[in-house]
Amino acid sequence: GKATDWDKPEAGAWVDARAAWFVIDSAVHGGMGAPEAVPFSDEATADAFREKRGGKVVRLGEIADSYVLGPVDLAPPPSHQNHVAQDQEAGQPVSPGGAMKSHQ
Repeated sequence: GKATDWDKPEAGAWVDARAAWFVIDSAVHGGMGAPEAVPFSDEATADAFREKRGGKVVRLGEIADSYVLGPVDLAPPPSHQNHVAQDQEAGQPVSPGGAMKSHQ
């Protein structure tokens, strides 16, 4: 609720995790698409964020270790798989991992 830039929170925007309110299961994701526990210094600001981006407001002790330390599903969305299949059918180059190569 204090940071003006999500990617570069300035000094003074930090809050002690034991005193913070967190929004989990929201539409906001952290690095590499992992679930994010977004911290706030007060419950009202956390709740306003939750209303805009979904999720639920919790305290640190309510966040399961697996939420922040568990594996992240990095499988491409189904639409990506459809594009890979279409490219293969059309004879377009596709990398061994299934990623599409750039088309010109």
